[in-house]
Parts: sequence; structure tokens; C-alpha cells
Amino acid sequence: MASAAWGQEAIDSGPGRDATEATAAEEPETWHVSTYVSGAVGFRVIDSWSKGSWMRARTVVSAHPITTIVRGERYVVFDGLEGKGISIARSPRAIAEDAARGRPFGQDLRDLIERGGEEVGPVRLRGEDATMWRLTEESIRRTVWVQRRKPGLPLRVETFDRVRGQTITQDYASWSSGLGIPDAFFEPPAQVSLRRLDYEAYLEAVQGGGLEWAPVLYPDLLHGGRVR
Repeated sequence: MASAAWGQEAIDSGPGRDATEATAAEEPETWHVSTYVSGAVGFRVIDSWSKGSWMRARTVVSAHPITTIVRGERYVVFDGLEGKGISIARSPRAIAEDAARGRPFGQDLRDLIERGGEEVGPVRLRGEDATMWRLTEESIRRTVWVQRRKPGLPLRVETFDRVRGQTITQDYASWSSGLGIPDAFFEPPAQVSLRRLDYEAYLEAVQGGGLEWAPVLYPDLLHGGRVR
């Protein structure tokens, strides 16, 4: 598994990146983090929980509480005010990647390294010893700050759109692990009305413009390929 522990090993081992064989056993099964996103998207607060590869996240979008649940073969997103949502069959690629993905959020360093990012050096961020990594591509420049102490959790991600001249900053705060989260937490409430779609039907509906009210905020967990 490529986990947060893998990211810390990459920090310790340097450019050799001989840390791709970390396993799920090397980090806790359950996690929570609050994330604060600011920039071109405005300001958003996201709370995310995970249990193995399962995830539940809550984001307020245009005053609507949007909950995303990813569990096994289904990707569910629903609007807490409207009381409706969709349950989409995940792509086979996304399901297959669960085994290697580990915790379904906060894997920014792993993703940056896999795309060719390099270590910049040690820094202090919010009073904590951290290491900065950076990836510069034609269209974006992404900088990731991670803890120097294990398990090397991300503290901040800054993405600069070189075409639009816009910056989005994502700050992680209050990481918690080893939580007693029941399986039922990763199920939508019974009162929510869900439209069930298979994967191909979902793609067709999106092309037809009929699903604007159900934003897919974690496309890599639906489609696979780490497209986020």
C-alpha cells in the first residue's frame, strides 16, 4: 500500500524513493481530518473520516451540506438540505485501486512523488517541523508540506494554476486516528432518496447535463486513475 507512512519513508530515503512497499498494517485503520480550502473556489471546510478504504466526507457547497460516502462498489453523494442524492457504481479501476490506495484522503505527497515531484528542504509550518516538496509542470505548480515526524501527514497543499494565475491552498488540521467508527457511519441515512446508477449510465447522465445538483468532489475515488 502507498500510505502516509510511505511518504515519510520517502522523506527519510531521499530521491531514491524506495518506499513503495508500505502496507496498510503500518498505519491506523481509522482517520479523521478537517481541511480548510481557500482560493479560486472561495472558502470551504471539509470534514473527512475513513475506515480502511471507506470514506465519508462533508462539504458545504453554496450553503448546501454535501455528504460523500465511498464504500466498496458504490460512490454516494447526497444533499442534506434537499434530502436526495445519487448512488453510483464505481468504475472497476477505482475499486481495484482501493487495495493500494490506503487512506482515501491526504495522500498528496505520494501522488506528487509519483508525478515526479522533488524535495525542496526542511521548513517550519504552524510551529511544526516539516519538509517541503514541489512539482512544477507546464500548467501547474504544486507544493506540499508534510510532517517530518512519522507518519508524515500532509499539513498544507498549495496549487498554483500557471495559466489562470490562481492559487488554491488546502490546510489540513486536527488529524486524528484510531477512532471507533461503526460501519453504519458509512451508510446514507434511510430518509435520503437516492437515484441508483451504474457507471456507464452516470457518464451518460453527466453528458446530458442532468446531475448538476450532485457534485462529484472526489473523482479519483469514482473513476480511478488518481485524477484529483
